[in-house]
Amino acid sequence: MQVGDILLISAVTAWSTMTLAYFISMIYRNVSIVDVFWGLGFMLIALAIQDVVDLDFSNAFPLVFGLVLIWGARLTGHIAARFKLSKEDWRYELMRRESPRSFTIKSYFTVFMPQSALMLLVAMPLVVAVLIDDIALWQLITGSVIWLIGFFFEAVGDWQLNGYIKKRRNKKSFLSKGLWQYSRHPNYFGEIVMWWGLFILVASGSYWWLALLSPVTITLLITKVSGPTMLEKRWKGNKRYATYAKHTNALVPWPKISKGR
Repeated sequence: MQVGDILLISAVTAWSTMTLAYFISMIYRNVSIVDVFWGLGFMLIALAIQDVVDLDFSNAFPLVFGLVLIWGARLTGHIAARFKLSKEDWRYELMRRESPRSFTIKSYFTVFMPQSALMLLVAMPLVVAVLIDDIALWQLITGSVIWLIGFFFEAVGDWQLNGYIKKRRNKKSFLSKGLWQYSRHPNYFGEIVMWWGLFILVASGSYWWLALLSPVTITLLITKVSGPTMLEKRWKGNKRYATYAKHTNALVPWPKISKGR
């Protein structure tokens, strides 16, 4: 199987997944459903590739395949559990108010298709894993350990946040305990680390540069576009959060930091 064939299968699967999500969003008038399909899309790409290749346990694909399924299943379940058909994310609500007539078609090209393209880029470890004949022991250990660290921060961070949201009485309050006392966004930190771990697992071979697109894309996406920068806009003007942010790293977990006045 050539790299072009695997890329085509992955691209068609990503496009099909997000197009399906788009039509469902039209039915329920809720674009936020795109988030539910993010993790699911990677699972479908993994299954589509597995369907056309043999699971050769001498290469990295079975391991990468399994880790992506574990991550995708957890993330999909996590987002689906908190998803409410009656409430659309404030970002999409704003887009809908700004373009009420054209929003339906506009959302396909500004939300769902960009997500499809990003999904394909981030899924590159799955594509490259098929093309590697073997995996070195150092890659197996290092990549797996890094992935597990990332999975821990994302899963535990989400679990702690969910528990806090269910119990809090004041919507203006925020979580600053558990992993969140060391990082303002430990779940995002975990997401980045996981994809770097997957990259290390497939970093040998002539297509390593293709796999590098994955962690670079997710790192830039979280740090520059949809991560802390966007989420923390809601806390603008909140003095307590400003103090919390002053002494707590945005992503990388670290003990309380001291900054000058």
